[in-house]
Amino acid sequence: MEKNRVPELNEASDLSRYSCEHLTYEIKMLMALVNSPIPERDDESVSQWAHRMAGIESFGLHLRNLIEFFYPSANGGKGRNNDVMATDFLSSQKLPLITEKLKEARERANKELVHLTTARQFGIRATKTWRLDSLDDLKKILSEFAEKTDGNRLSKETKDIINQFMKLPVFSELDKGRIGCTGPSQRNVE
Repeated sequence: MEKNRVPELNEASDLSRYSCEHLTYEIKMLMALVNSPIPERDDESVSQWAHRMAGIESFGLHLRNLIEFFYPSANGGKGRNNDVMATDFLSSQKLPLITEKLKEARERANKELVHLTTARQFGIRATKTWRLDSLDDLKKILSEFAEKTDGNRLSKETKDIINQFMKLPVFSELDKGRIGCTGPSQRNVE
């Protein structure tokens, strides 16, 4: 770990505490969203629609947070001053390069969830759903990260949730490897 890059987390116990609360939360949220189907309904109220959309957006944001943790895009890949990154938990070992699926997922989250851009998708189409096969790549990175983490920098709770995440199915082999909706409700929302 680069000395004083994140001064608040200089000790292994600081990193362990951080991972226990924050990294575990990100993984747990992503896993819960994948395990909780978000059905699209024609007869939903505005409130039900908003909660469904929030669940879908939450999936994209937690996925993006984890991708940024492993592959920071800010500051030429060095992250911002107070960003906590996977490299903070490793002494010298490197993680594999980011995959195309993870790059696409991060870019999509950046364009559709984090910024108002003309790159957002319009209308009702199957491409508005989030592909789950990017999670297959994330599983590989999480597994390698857990193996390469130095000593006790990663909390037991984080290691446990990574092990649970590894038990998710191989999404590229599923017929329905997507989460989300195909667009806004067909009816006017007032």
